[in-house]
Amino acid sequence: MGASSKLFLEIREREFEQIDSSIREKFSIMKVEPDDYEELFKNDPTHSALMKNYKKASKELRDYKFDKRHNS
Repeated sequence: MGASSKLFLEIREREFEQIDSSIREKFSIMKVEPDDYEELFKNDPTHSALMKNYKKASKELRDYKFDKRHNS
């Protein structure tokens, strides 16, 4: 049997609530964002600066993980 991987899915909260509880309990909630996310943080300089740093760090981490998996 091969290596196991994790899947990261996106689903609306109301749709998630319709899934049987025996299935829902197998999920971990990683992140919750409001429906009006874009509007909420539009023109927010603090959020913009934090997101810029987050995206840069995320890319560096993604690249590191890829290199670790494929160059070991």
